Amino acid sequence: MDARYGSLTTKPRDVRFIDRLVADSRAVALNHTAGLSVPQQLQMALFAPSGLMDRLSRYKDAAKQLIRHRYRTLYRNIGVPVAPTPNDVNYYTLIDLQELAGKLHGPAFERRFVQQDLGTRFLFRLAADRRRILCGLHERSGAR
Repeated sequence: MDARYGSLTTKPRDVRFIDRLVADSRAVALNHTAGLSVPQQLQMALFAPSGLMDRLSRYKDAAKQLIRHRYRTLYRNIGVPVAPTPNDVNYYTLIDLQELAGKLHGPAFERRFVQQDLGTRFLFRLAADRRRILCGLHERSGAR
């Protein structure tokens, strides 16, 4: 316990069990970020009545449909068919570049993609291109 929770306090053995659970659910060094901030609490308080009043789930269903539509649009524009998943809203989307490379260009390209670490190169190039675009827009707007 001394080694594990020593970064939290000078008396690690006095840390309560519940506080150890919170610390262990995050990187111990980031324990100070546990809990919700005041803006997050306020947002939850404002959204709660909306959730309670929408007894027919119209808002929730509309939001799910919008997110699913965006998900299908993303994959349609990539050129990969997507199988419908009735229980997944697809709010977060993880794109497996290796799998995508294989679907779009075949297994030989997928192997080359992995061997040459093209996924990492692609992500760094994408970030660099995005940065150049944003810097160019910033310069053209005259902002300093």
